[in-house]
Amino acid sequence: MSEQSIEINPLNVLGKRVVKSLPAHFTTINVPCDSWRISERIKELKYWIFTTLEGRYWVGDSSSEFSFDGNNMITVGFEDSAEATYFSLAYPENEQEETPF
Repeated sequence: MSEQSIEINPLNVLGKRVVKSLPAHFTTINVPCDSWRISERIKELKYWIFTTLEGRYWVGDSSSEFSFDGNNMITVGFEDSAEATYFSLAYPENEQEETPF
């Protein structure tokens, strides 16, 4: 029998992985979003980042005003710039997933 090694992320255990506000040193990426789907899109982004990456992150609206013509942005911030690069290359923008969040 082989044993599987399960690695536990200490940031998840301590509840420190998702930061409450965007720190200045985080690398940010803007993701376009339709105005009517912004809260769902934020949930999708958080779920994808939580299950795919390991570092600390922040996800939130880029502005307080919504545009009804679909020109809204969501800001995603990563503490590790390598994770920001991976996100910008690997996140499936057009795919819709079921999320538990």
